[in-house]
Amino acid sequence: MKFIAVCGLNGSGKGMFAEIVKKNFENVIYISARELIYKAAEKAGVNIANRDDMRIFNEDRAAKGRLLVHDIQDVYLPYEEDGVYVFESLRRVAELKMFKDAFQKNCYIVGVDANEELRYQRIISRGSETDRVSLDKFREQERLENESLDDKIMNVKRCLSMADKVFLNECSIEDFETNVLEFVKGIL
Repeated sequence: MKFIAVCGLNGSGKGMFAEIVKKNFENVIYISARELIYKAAEKAGVNIANRDDMRIFNEDRAAKGRLLVHDIQDVYLPYEEDGVYVFESLRRVAELKMFKDAFQKNCYIVGVDANEELRYQRIISRGSETDRVSLDKFREQERLENESLDDKIMNVKRCLSMADKVFLNECSIEDFETNVLEFVKGIL
């Protein structure tokens, strides 16, 4: 079994990375952090469409010691021996450390990045409720998600610095897919 944690800034292509792996390899189990967090937030009565409310919800969970890795372990473990698990998207240093501790030598942290303009265009084109923001709001959200030195609070840039491999996703979809497939074949 292999475990791949995918981190990256909004609109960088984390989901695309996961979809490429899922499409091209057998026994891939894809786990969306967004889905796990949204389910927990909805259960707590939080408005998931409001990124500020979600950020506060996540910070409160972290302050109480509840990290995404706990949700992953609750839902998906014990795991199948022959599976490839792709977790998208871990955003806290403490989560990545726990991830490495839990899955050890079979674990890879992958970062996906792209320039701000391209990432902003991608989130706008996605059209999800949480992505309908101005460029100024997008920048402010990113600032808030990257300023904390507390390992339990979001800091995607620090997570990217922990990655075993970082993909710069500013190329064609075909080139990105080729790069992803080459990397994943190398670790399987």
